[in-house]
Amino acid sequence: MGKIVRKNRDMCNVRAYLFFAFVAFLNFAFAEEYFGPDGFFWKSITSLPESMGPYYGVAFDPQNLRVYVVGGYSSNQSHTGSNSVYLGKIQSNNDIVWSKLTNYPKYILGAFCFTNGVRLYCLGGDDGSSVLSESYCADINPDGTIGSWRSYLSLPQPLHFHAGLFYKNMVFILGGRRLLYYDDVSDNSRDEIYRKDGDRWTLVSRLPTPLDAFAVTVYNGKVYISGGQITWYNGKPARCHVNRVFFTTISDSGEFGSWQETTSLPDVDDIDCGSGRIWPSKGMRAYHHMVAYDGYLYVFPAASFAVKGDCSVNQQQWLSSTLRTLRAKINPDGSLGNWELVGPRERNFDCMNWQQDKMGTNVYGGFLLGSKFYLIAGMNYAGVTKAAYYMNLLREDMNDDSLVNSTDVKILLAKYLNSDIRADLNSDNVVNNFDTGLVVKKIVK
Repeated sequence: MGKIVRKNRDMCNVRAYLFFAFVAFLNFAFAEEYFGPDGFFWKSITSLPESMGPYYGVAFDPQNLRVYVVGGYSSNQSHTGSNSVYLGKIQSNNDIVWSKLTNYPKYILGAFCFTNGVRLYCLGGDDGSSVLSESYCADINPDGTIGSWRSYLSLPQPLHFHAGLFYKNMVFILGGRRLLYYDDVSDNSRDEIYRKDGDRWTLVSRLPTPLDAFAVTVYNGKVYISGGQITWYNGKPARCHVNRVFFTTISDSGEFGSWQETTSLPDVDDIDCGSGRIWPSKGMRAYHHMVAYDGYLYVFPAASFAVKGDCSVNQQQWLSSTLRTLRAKINPDGSLGNWELVGPRERNFDCMNWQQDKMGTNVYGGFLLGSKFYLIAGMNYAGVTKAAYYMNLLREDMNDDSLVNSTDVKILLAKYLNSDIRADLNSDNVVNNFDTGLVVKKIVK
């Protein structure tokens, strides 16, 4: 019996050692540049082959684990578009393998792109000199590559920085801007919501206010819009970034209900949008991305308009406001609870040493795969970037002390057992230290 007791004790010691070794490894990962004190962190993956600044189109195919990137800023020069198209194949280790595809017919910025798995579509945008109503599509081959681009149904009016939805095989276009960014007139930002019906666009609803460069997502039959930009306020040009959030219902046939306002995004300057052309240096909430996951609405980094060499503003303030991630609990009636910060709070920053292989921001540059949100390329203080990252949103299940311990791991393990991510557990499906180690190892990847 003595030998058996010692053997069991030895096995317990080994298991405990494995568990705490993984916890130590996890704590080591906490020191990474993009790590937050609550367990949410950005992990870098393979960058795009070339720098793709803000305002490119991104189309995600969750069934075939593919993402397409179209156009965007091609350099640090003002409003210089790209015609590059890339295919990204998402790997089992969460990385992305990139390959270049057939160029887009135009140098394009601010288009809405989507895919149904059979074709790749891009609608509207601008070519650097004029806003477009033209749209294009290309057939997708079995290996994910595309054929030649051809004309598709034009938008009902020229638009860029519009939002789009591909929902239940229906295509919707929301808001946007009809003139270039430097053309400030009263009807520049739009409020129309169009649905594609056969070979025409049908006006089905309107936004609660004219907006461009805002985020949109659908969750449990409700459409959410957040932030954005207005270009006219109280009879004068404003170009002001706003923090308002609205939601409404959407039926299976594509009909919208009445908009309701809910909890506004935080960290926005208390400014008068009618006082002139305002570019707040703090709390900019236009040009961001929003997704819903597991009962929460997440808003990811807003964009910066600074380019290389622009060190005239408070960079640390910019980093501590525009590169944060926010989330709010979705209540049963669709309204939101209070917004809270998740992930990195701030970073030490040296403008002259900020590299183009670091994280950027982008209005369309993200997508959600399972529990992981991917952020691709964009712009930072060095200019356009090619960097790519993802954040695992499963971390919200940690208990309130924000410390990694066995309770947190058991919660996470229960989450994994009820998801489609079962390959990382051993075959007995019993909660033990070996399972725990595998889950912790999965989280830190």
